[in-house]
Amino acid sequence: MRMCAGRGSGPETPVPRPPLQLFSKCSRRIYANDTFDRGCAVAYDAEGGLSRLEFHVLLALAGGALYGYAITDAVDEASEGTLTPRAGTLYRVIARLMAWGLVGEVDPPDADEQHPGRPRRWYALTPEGRGFLTEEARRMGALADRATRILRTGEP
Repeated sequence: MRMCAGRGSGPETPVPRPPLQLFSKCSRRIYANDTFDRGCAVAYDAEGGLSRLEFHVLLALAGGALYGYAITDAVDEASEGTLTPRAGTLYRVIARLMAWGLVGEVDPPDADEQHPGRPRRWYALTPEGRGFLTEEARRMGALADRATRILRTGEP
């Protein structure tokens, strides 16, 4: 729960967040700052889908395992420069996708190639993540088709 300072110098008070819609069958409500049990649910944003950045990170990993900076480059390229996540933002998104079971940390594809400095952490889609990305792309395609139809005919 996020904290909000009250008016004046009073103590901070918790501000409840509205529940998010659920992707899979799960009986409990999920809030934006909850920790997630693997296999329980994936939370959608208020518009009914993943955030643009979450979607682009999954899309970047669809081509194979990548490390953090390479994910940033792939997201930047795929979004035509409209999304260039900073490191802190990117790793929070990756942590959330990992908590949902959509992304996992993997061994580097070429263990012989060493990178100077700290070792890179590599990430890849899980089978659940690939299935979820397929369904999300299908959902977004249907939404785009509907929008095109409405714009063409003026009727929903």
